[in-house]
Amino acid sequence: MKHSTLALTFLVMLILLLAAPADAKNKGVGSSDLNLNSSGQAPPNCGVVSCHDEGPIGAALSMSVNPAGPYTAKHKINITINATSYNNSIPDTILGIMLVNNTQSYPFNIKYDGWSITRDEVNNGIPVNYNEKSNLSTVNQTYLWNVTVPSNPGTYYIESHARYSDRIKGQGIKGYGAITAPLTMVVMSGDEDLDLSGSTEKGSPANPGQCGTGCHTTSSPGAAISITANPSGPYNTSQQNIVITVSTSNINKADDMLGIVLLNNTLPLSGNIKKDGWQITRDANGNPAPYSYDERAVTSLNQTFSWNVTAPSTPGTYYIRAQARYGGGTGYAITSNPLTMAVQLPVPEFSAGAAIPLFVSAIAFMLMRKRLC
Repeated sequence: MKHSTLALTFLVMLILLLAAPADAKNKGVGSSDLNLNSSGQAPPNCGVVSCHDEGPIGAALSMSVNPAGPYTAKHKINITINATSYNNSIPDTILGIMLVNNTQSYPFNIKYDGWSITRDEVNNGIPVNYNEKSNLSTVNQTYLWNVTVPSNPGTYYIESHARYSDRIKGQGIKGYGAITAPLTMVVMSGDEDLDLSGSTEKGSPANPGQCGTGCHTTSSPGAAISITANPSGPYNTSQQNIVITVSTSNINKADDMLGIVLLNNTLPLSGNIKKDGWQITRDANGNPAPYSYDERAVTSLNQTFSWNVTAPSTPGTYYIRAQARYGGGTGYAITSNPLTMAVQLPVPEFSAGAAIPLFVSAIAFMLMRKRLC
């Protein structure tokens, strides 16, 4: 009797163990970092990417992002991505949605492109790109992720993929799914040639630039900015390796981003110094194509930025001033007093050898005059 009881218990346990995978299948696979970058999946769920590739008639999936971008690589703001499943009449209680890139023919987890997920829909301790919920009353749901941008500027694509339902429960038959069109996500370096000479702020390669001429118009109390040039001038036309140094001080605002731009003194608005003929040969961040506006992710807003410039080819009196920008929303700005930069034609130089014939000619002329007298 005892042996038969043990045998029966063992048989029941074996049946439960064998049934577990099918039961897990019915209950979903749970949230994880999911890749579709090959014909099989990692971690393995239903085996191939085609297992949830067909949606019921009328069902749809949409995706939105806030803010819309473009984004700055140095500024790690929280970007919210929403994926919404709607018009779905399938009676199921489990819905999974993932964020992937647009790699063809199999997309990757967006983390492979450098996106960081700071929050997911189910609030995992380590946020993941695939979130799954069970015990739902409907599979018409909105899932949310917070992400931060990659460190490398570029154009990225993010699409979402929804998964639900085994059409024949427990048989591993294909479930339903939907994929959105990719969102285009432009990530810029943040550095650019910035021009405030018109009513609309202009930037290149970004346009229309930062946030417009109506922002960054207020200075935070006590904040200061200085600008110096070395050498101090005057300068010859096209003189090279003039170092413009800009320093901010006494800024007590808490922010992690500081931008500084070199401007001329056109009033009431200011233009990029390149418009006056100054050439920037090296900017504060060492960009291959040097810019008038550079920004940095910082732990303190009291910083020093330097540019190397070449003087204009036309003589004249020029003015350069610096503006620092920081703070969210409309933001703050500090603008320096203008630096006066005198540019002149080079003074002709005579070598010692060239001066001797002139000296001899002068003496001969004086002796000739003396004889005539």
